[in-house]
Amino acid sequence: MELVPLQLTHVDALWAVAQHESLWRYMPFAARTYDDFQLYLRHSLAQAEKGDSMPFVTRLKDDGRVVGATSFLAINA
Repeated sequence: MELVPLQLTHVDALWAVAQHESLWRYMPFAARTYDDFQLYLRHSLAQAEKGDSMPFVTRLKDDGRVVGATSFLAINA
């Protein structure tokens, strides 16, 4: 596996793996449509620009296939 900084160009590859309802169970929102998912990614990128998070795409090293995403969050006390 490798982490690659999230870009809006990843939307199609991520949408393909984000279809399982269980992935959204503990999220404060559920991206059930492609448009909602794009908004979710745009929000993640905006948070990154503000320095509040570092979102990444998770992909397989051997073939580059996108299998998910993750983020590091800036948690301020």
